[in-house]
Amino acid sequence: MLNAMLTGAEELFEDKLSKFVYNAFSYFDTTNTEPELVYHAFILGLLVHLQNDYYFSSNQLAGYGRADILIMPLSGSLKTNAVILEFKKTKYRDKLAAASKIAINQIKEKQYIFEAKKRGATDIYIYGVGFYRQDISIVMEKI
Repeated sequence: MLNAMLTGAEELFEDKLSKFVYNAFSYFDTTNTEPELVYHAFILGLLVHLQNDYYFSSNQLAGYGRADILIMPLSGSLKTNAVILEFKKTKYRDKLAAASKIAINQIKEKQYIFEAKKRGATDIYIYGVGFYRQDISIVMEKI
């Protein structure tokens, strides 16, 4: 799943993340007042596997706002790709795709990519992750 995310394999990333969520999350985990935090913490926990090659942060100032998750190559690493994740919840299953697009637009409008460029990333994958309870929709663009 992490390799799919790091290389822009949008459909595979969505498929793997969806399976993880369905197998690991309870309906009750994703229906509290801030279900976005569950997804956020889950992804952060998985990123530990990348710490030898990537720097990652949560809610760090970037551009004109705070990106949910930034994943960038460590200085001196041979890695040149970066990932920016933005999560958006929706109250309606049929609004999943729209939530993902809103997240992508937020990344662009608030210029979260500035931080990745500053750290030398040449391939930047931005992901809008929309979710309704345990259902996920992902939109990815390569910058």
